[in-house]
Amino acid sequence: SWHVRAEDGIDLIGEGTHDRVVVIWERFNAKITEKAARAAAPR
Repeated sequence: SWHVRAEDGIDLIGEGTHDRVVVIWERFNAKITEKAARAAAPR
């Protein structure tokens, strides 16, 4: 992981830590598919 900072030329506008992870594609895709179905459902 590494630390990141964002500046707009005047002030610091954000900072944090970036972490890399291994993504299990099948699990990720299943969650996205389910979330898309919920987003498309009438409210």
